[in-house]
Amino acid sequence: MGITIGTITSHKVRSNIQTFNHNHSGGDNNILIVCYSSVQNPSSVTYDNVAMNQAVLKTSDGHVSRILYLVNPPSGVHQVKIITSSISNKASAAISLSGVDTDDPIGNTQTAGSASTSTATLDIVSTSPDNIIIDNAAKGFSQLGSIGADQTLIYTLLEGNTAGASSYETGSGTKTMSWTYGADGPYAGTAVEIKALVDANTTDFFRLF
Repeated sequence: MGITIGTITSHKVRSNIQTFNHNHSGGDNNILIVCYSSVQNPSSVTYDNVAMNQAVLKTSDGHVSRILYLVNPPSGVHQVKIITSSISNKASAAISLSGVDTDDPIGNTQTAGSASTSTATLDIVSTSPDNIIIDNAAKGFSQLGSIGADQTLIYTLLEGNTAGASSYETGSGTKTMSWTYGADGPYAGTAVEIKALVDANTTDFFRLF
């Protein structure tokens, strides 16, 4: 069994409060992922007024990349709300997934950061061909980045001088998640392995041998 990508909503704003509606597609064994890029770490991230869980966080040279999740949230249209202490540029996305191991959804995580680079990159290991890797990059440069090979775009947005971007990649082994920009600047990157639901019948079959 594999993970199915559902609805995706992206949003950017310059404010201390970022709100946007996301139509969570639900499905069996579903999860909601929120990717966040800014210069401030939020004090609160909620979906439908329920606090989201942190999967991975990186702060580097004044930039913040954060990936959060919520298991089996209500389907339909609900609000993502992100609060920081003061006004800042924010770029975010919400991604609905199904076919996830909701009892233990988070596998490996990885972070990277640089005070000045034009290539935002990190390596992370996926432990199963059914799992997916989601990355998020926060970059301090007033230009959108170019996505790396084998990655599928989730979002890329520019708000002021803050560029936010996210993608996913399937398959097992070491995955290089990268974004290339036209000039150097500070970078904070995060990535998470989302674990697929294992078919109990398949597991029981292999236990016979």
